[in-house]
Amino acid sequence: MQDNDDLNPKIEEKSRQQIQRGELHPLTLSFFNPLLERSYQDAIVPRLKIQSRWAILIGVFIYVVSGGIDPWVIPPDDRYFLWLVRGMVILVGAWAIFLTYRPTFQKSHAPILSLTAFAAGAFFLLAMNHVPSSSEQIYYVGIILITFWTYNSIGLRFYHAVRLNIFFILSYFLLLTVHFRYPPHIIFYHLFFILAANIIGGITGYIMERQRRKLFIREYELDEERNHQLLRSLHDRLTGLPNRELLDDRIEQAIIHSRQSGFDAAGLYIDIDGFKMINDTWGHEVGDWILLRTSERIHAILQVEDTLSRLGGDEFFILLQKVSSEEEPILLAKKLLRVLEAPFSHPEIPETLSISASIGICLFPFHECSTKTIIHAADQAMYQVKKSGKNDYQVAIRADAS
Repeated sequence: MQDNDDLNPKIEEKSRQQIQRGELHPLTLSFFNPLLERSYQDAIVPRLKIQSRWAILIGVFIYVVSGGIDPWVIPPDDRYFLWLVRGMVILVGAWAIFLTYRPTFQKSHAPILSLTAFAAGAFFLLAMNHVPSSSEQIYYVGIILITFWTYNSIGLRFYHAVRLNIFFILSYFLLLTVHFRYPPHIIFYHLFFILAANIIGGITGYIMERQRRKLFIREYELDEERNHQLLRSLHDRLTGLPNRELLDDRIEQAIIHSRQSGFDAAGLYIDIDGFKMINDTWGHEVGDWILLRTSERIHAILQVEDTLSRLGGDEFFILLQKVSSEEEPILLAKKLLRVLEAPFSHPEIPETLSISASIGICLFPFHECSTKTIIHAADQAMYQVKKSGKNDYQVAIRADAS
């Protein structure tokens, strides 16, 4: 049955309330709401693909050009090793670019980009391990570049970049103390500027990601509001059922499907008998309650693919997308009459109060059928039931409907 949740207008509001207003974890910048986090991750992938490709291409270019520095500072015996490592890093970058064109990137972009950034930083650490202390500062600048690259260029999330740079700082500290054996004041000098680069790059990365997420929330809320207003415009306020506009669209789809598949469809026009008397006797509040309970009873006996619509007042319309014979909507009409006869339980009405209905049935497609002619044919059949005593059904003749 289409619009299973339409009967309860509160369900839509509840689902909207479950979308929390975009609260972010202060450190990781993840949304506390997992639905929002997944939506955000899916939304950023197209932009992230382009950003990471350009960042990696620029990084590869810098790595190749920086190879020209090696003959000045790297001993001849170590140059082949460093070019081998540099080549492996470039291959990792090429692999990452290739994956941006694959479906894998959608769910695994974080580890892919993290591994690429790790390889880029590891190269400079290895290079410094193979140079004399007098030339170490040349590759020290590379660590500074990697710091900004991880925070602001490749597209890593803030907390992923932080973890990588903590590793780079600790590794660099070990190089300074164990490999180069620098005195404390030199170590402090080197670490100061790397830490400063992390603070500047980290704060910039944090602000940029936070702003992107806040912008996403604003756009998300606008989309939710637009969808909410669209849903309201296509559904009845009281029952939550599709209104005439949405019903017309579904009948048009059913006409097309019926002509393509060769199967008939059917429409049932339902008018509650004597409903005006209920309103006049017990008031509109009780009348609305009766309409809501009636829609629930009808809705409960329909199939998944069927549509129940409220046309207005005490009139409903059922669209059966596919029927095997004329007998199928007739059997449903008989079942509807039995279901509606059950008494209603409400403190303001007698326990014996029950309702009946007049039902008109129209099978289609037929010659020059349209939404208007189908509903009109079912309406006329229902009107004949009203004239002949109510609480019954009648099938419209297709030739008359055309």
